[in-house]
Amino acid sequence: SDKTKDRVEIAPENLHLAAIQAEELGKQINQDMMVIGWYHSHPHITVFPSHIDVRTQLSQQLMDNRFFGIIVSCFDTTSDNSEKMQITCFQSEQTEKRQVPLFIEPEENISPSIRQLYLDLPKHLYDEYKKEYNQQRTHYDMNNPKEALPDLMTQSYNAHVYGKLVMDLMDTVILPATHLLNSKEKALDKEIEEYEQLLFKKELIHF
Repeated sequence: SDKTKDRVEIAPENLHLAAIQAEELGKQINQDMMVIGWYHSHPHITVFPSHIDVRTQLSQQLMDNRFFGIIVSCFDTTSDNSEKMQITCFQSEQTEKRQVPLFIEPEENISPSIRQLYLDLPKHLYDEYKKEYNQQRTHYDMNNPKEALPDLMTQSYNAHVYGKLVMDLMDTVILPATHLLNSKEKALDKEIEEYEQLLFKKELIHF
């Protein structure tokens, strides 16, 4: 992704790779699939699309008029020190934005291929964090042959940020997903038990 101080956007090459992956996934599940949307975040700022976002969205719509954009405003602290997160979906009309209704609905039946994408997500996030941290360390080693106290403090701070990102990944993604899977397993075991009891009762009645 392309990251700046006030926004994070998907890089064009990643969008291209996502389109290729969607086609490959479509072959696996025997359905036509293609990428018709993009998303990025606005850390610490409003969720509304910027002029750059509107222009980027318009350029995508010229290739496919179904294309839409999603923006997530995160890490925005309110006056009572609680964290607020907002999400918006939009398209572009020339130089103006047009809001698009956004519905998030659970999927009961998930194919193994789609499920594997969910399982791979934490690993992708971890790999991204690790890559950035290692790049920072490599850059530091190349430009700071002699260690000084301020440099050591910078290294310590970066290591702390990296550790916090990994812990947040555990707390917000991996542990909740594990809890959800455990709950789902118990629910399925209960359904199987009830089904077996029902079959047993039917056999007794038939006997």
